Amino acid sequence: MVGDGFSAGEGSTQYWIPLLDGTERLGVLGLTLHKEPDEEAVQAMDELASVVGLMLVSQRPHSDSYARLTRLEPTSVSAEMQWTLMPPRTYTGPKVTIAAAMEPAYATAGDAFDYAMPGHVARLAIFDATGHDTAAGLTANLAMATCRNERRQGASLNRARDRIESMLIEQFTHDRYATAVLADLDLDTGVLSWINCGHLPPILVRAGRWITALDRPPSHPLGTGLGLPADVHREQLQAGDRLILYTGGITEAETATAASSGSTTSSTSSSGSRRPRYRSRRPCAASYAPYSNTTTVSSRTTPPSSSPNGTARDGGRFADGAAGRQPHR
Repeated sequence: MVGDGFSAGEGSTQYWIPLLDGTERLGVLGLTLHKEPDEEAVQAMDELASVVGLMLVSQRPHSDSYARLTRLEPTSVSAEMQWTLMPPRTYTGPKVTIAAAMEPAYATAGDAFDYAMPGHVARLAIFDATGHDTAAGLTANLAMATCRNERRQGASLNRARDRIESMLIEQFTHDRYATAVLADLDLDTGVLSWINCGHLPPILVRAGRWITALDRPPSHPLGTGLGLPADVHREQLQAGDRLILYTGGITEAETATAASSGSTTSSTSSSGSRRPRYRSRRPCAASYAPYSNTTTVSSRTTPPSSSPNGTARDGGRFADGAAGRQPHR
């Protein structure tokens, strides 16, 4: 973890060590040494960084100092509410890596993601509530909280979907609804099972270049009570596959040359003149769940090497690109 140091003057050298919570990057720890560290000192520096990281994580829910220090701009009430409820943006395990992002991070309203790892199954969910106001955030949060409650009771995808729908109708009487994808990924077999509730289809990326939309007949959006069948669809994934869940902000992104990007791949660009902007500040969310025998988070076709604790050595690179823009809880 400890890399090359930088001269701090008067024969001193300064080292910057990442502070991690699993694969989520919390910050860096600066240490100034007056001599070149030996192997024992390097080990002590790593252990100190681990302790400081644990202290930050344990105290973060009880203090506002960390949030004030890491946020780059004011956060809307809806975004404050949603980021508090959503899980960490990165997770790395022996067989799966999950990463998520939402933009505009400080003003998101109506979009939400959730995931959990009960046993050998990765349970994924993404929601896109109608509207762009605080009420949209309330709708998405109610849907996510209901989904989480059902998941923790061992509910199936169908039962979770039915419960979310009844809860939204009970609360909003058909005035508010949300599209969603509820999915289970069996980490032993690689079988993906999902229900599409009026949402955009998941995208499957294979071998880093083959892109397929898992376009299956959807059910109706949650909260509308239209009575369409809610079929559970299945797809066999392969090691190294990447599954992308996203919301309408991706497909609504506009560029200088087109009214709509129309796909996830064309919604980003390295050219400043073609950088997309978001209509009505619509946020987007993405959850990546590569199924692999080892951990991976980058788009490379061969998975990165893993450290002894089961996390990818470069597992935070994707999250690091978003971490500077997204509010910390």
